[in-house]
Amino acid sequence: MDNNTRSRNSQVLNSVKKELKEVKGVKSVQRVVCGGCLDYKVVVAVDAESFKGWSEDKFVPEEKFLEAVGKISGVSKIECQVGSILDTT
Repeated sequence: MDNNTRSRNSQVLNSVKKELKEVKGVKSVQRVVCGGCLDYKVVVAVDAESFKGWSEDKFVPEEKFLEAVGKISGVSKIECQVGSILDTT
């Protein structure tokens, strides 16, 4: 992924940031870029009690974000994953 593609992905993320911050139980929104393969990742953490409701709402604004990112030249693959985050510090 080149700098222009990464920059355009960040613009799309910024366009949905307000909606993400309004998700019930949101704890954090993080952008991660892999130093080796330059994968661009967005990690949204919500508290466990709010997760089911957000999943029932189809993780809004995920669809809007994915559709916009999918139109960016240089984006070759889009995946979604569900996982858990545990701070062990």
